[in-house]
Amino acid sequence: MDHIVGFQGAYFIGVDVRISKGKEVKTYRFSFKAQVKSGFEAKKQIQQLLYP
Repeated sequence: MDHIVGFQGAYFIGVDVRISKGKEVKTYRFSFKAQVKSGFEAKKQIQQLLYP
């Protein structure tokens, strides 16, 4: 079975990621190192989480 991964939402403290496999769905929250104040800062933090 294939996994489906998607961003649930980005917030000033982190990002939620939803992963589904068949009927099973799990949501994970990844915290940013520092609170962000703009969409640009959130995007930068997400890139650092994905590509350290």
